[in-house]
Amino acid sequence: MIRASKDSCQHVDVVFIHPDGNREKVKDSYDKSLMDFAVDHGVKGIEAQCGGACICTTCMCHFSSSTFAGLEPASVDELEMLSFVPNRRATSRLACQIKVTVAMQGIEVYVDHT
Repeated sequence: MIRASKDSCQHVDVVFIHPDGNREKVKDSYDKSLMDFAVDHGVKGIEAQCGGACICTTCMCHFSSSTFAGLEPASVDELEMLSFVPNRRATSRLACQIKVTVAMQGIEVYVDHT
């Protein structure tokens, strides 16, 4: 029987892809927001000015269509905030509103801001 190590059960890898194509892999505990993953590890481009209160768009990111389709739907508040961003994409989300789960192991997050 193969057993997952305690470490692999508690941590998830998230890959942040910057506008220049640079890939930044972050490993941290799941059950926190994508914004927290980025801020806790100094990922550039995820500013998080409101600290995750969903009242700014400085943590906006986007996803591939297939990844986006697998995320929990955005709340009305999140959709309202995104509606104020002229350069948003159909697959844009606020990183503060996405809770990382074990199922997201290896998720690729495209950073919008530089």
